[in-house]
Amino acid sequence: MYFRSIQVLRFSAALYVTLFHITYWWNYNEDSFPKLFQFGYGAVDLFFVISGFVIIQSACALKPGWASLVEFLKNRLGRIYPAYWLFLLLFIVTGMVDISGRTWGGFLRAFFLIPGYKSIIITTWTLRYEMYLYFLMALVVMNRKLKYVLYFLFGLALIANIMKLLAPLLHTWQIPIYGLYNEFMLEIFIGAAIWLLYQKTPVWLAVGLSIIGLVWFFTPIKMHTSRLLDFGIPSAMLITGLTALEFHRKVNVPEELVLLGNASYSLYILHTPVISAVLKNINIQYATNKLVLLLMVVIVIILAVYSYLYIEKPILRWLKKYKQKPVEQKI
Repeated sequence: MYFRSIQVLRFSAALYVTLFHITYWWNYNEDSFPKLFQFGYGAVDLFFVISGFVIIQSACALKPGWASLVEFLKNRLGRIYPAYWLFLLLFIVTGMVDISGRTWGGFLRAFFLIPGYKSIIITTWTLRYEMYLYFLMALVVMNRKLKYVLYFLFGLALIANIMKLLAPLLHTWQIPIYGLYNEFMLEIFIGAAIWLLYQKTPVWLAVGLSIIGLVWFFTPIKMHTSRLLDFGIPSAMLITGLTALEFHRKVNVPEELVLLGNASYSLYILHTPVISAVLKNINIQYATNKLVLLLMVVIVIILAVYSYLYIEKPILRWLKKYKQKPVEQKI
């Protein structure tokens, strides 16, 4: 099932991150407006939960085997790399990002998003977790029995993060937390678990989860010690509620919002270099003007839509047309 509500959440998350980053240019002492977006960084947690939901959905649609493994990686990496490479090279050539002082090894790690890289485009630090997820799901696509690796990491992430929360109260020993089972990966695993549950969620519960998740996500009362509690759990409630409502045909999302959702990846990548480059090169009176800043948000959204329509979409269409030739089996 193609979830239009997921696309709305994707665009909302990308827009919230964009507004969060643009408040850097506001004067907090003279203007309270930036406080509206002060928790915009939490939209990243929403992205992680969405990723878990979407990736397990696409992986489970494939039959186990090497051919499906190739198909899965082709589709997922084809969604990540082309737009990222194009924008990265464009920003480097125009001087919108700085790569001075980087070794060739460091640059190539960032170029191919090899875990442990130092981001060139500031927002792309999250893509390392996408790569972790692709690797883990590729194992499941190749052999369903390897799903127990996911179960193990999910359980380990859950236990490690619960112990982390309880440690200040109980003074207990903690499990060292690493990339494959840290708080962000736990949110991804939770997103995957939602995919198994949304069809069983009744309408009344879906409505309640959607409302509570929305209020919880935007409440100004935050722990600041656990992104899972501040943003991960309410994101999970939102996704569970909205996908369940869409499954029960209780929501109708217009095509325009679906298009914006499709463009959310481009918006996420390009907004910081474009906005920073423009505002650093215009008069200070315009760079601190709210209308100018909000106009810049509109501009990067338009650029993202064009990027999706004329860069991402044609590449994805080409990848879908390219089919792996069947391998002849010898008896």
